[in-house]
Amino acid sequence: MNTYKYTTIFGGGRRSELVFHGFFLLLSLVPILGFVIHGTWDQVQLGLAVMVAFFTSREMIRYVLETRRGSREEG
Repeated sequence: MNTYKYTTIFGGGRRSELVFHGFFLLLSLVPILGFVIHGTWDQVQLGLAVMVAFFTSREMIRYVLETRRGSREEG
């Protein structure tokens, strides 16, 4: 499975990485804003779950990219 394609969904490069992370950050803010407006705790839990998934995926993508760079330099 090619996990690298998920980082290049917006075309690749540093700018697309920022767009990719910005998208998930905005997605995680929507339920929190919903809590501020409507006051339901379920939306906060959903927002926190999305934020945890966002930071986990960011670290996973960084790890995959670093290991790919390392394998290119070795081989």
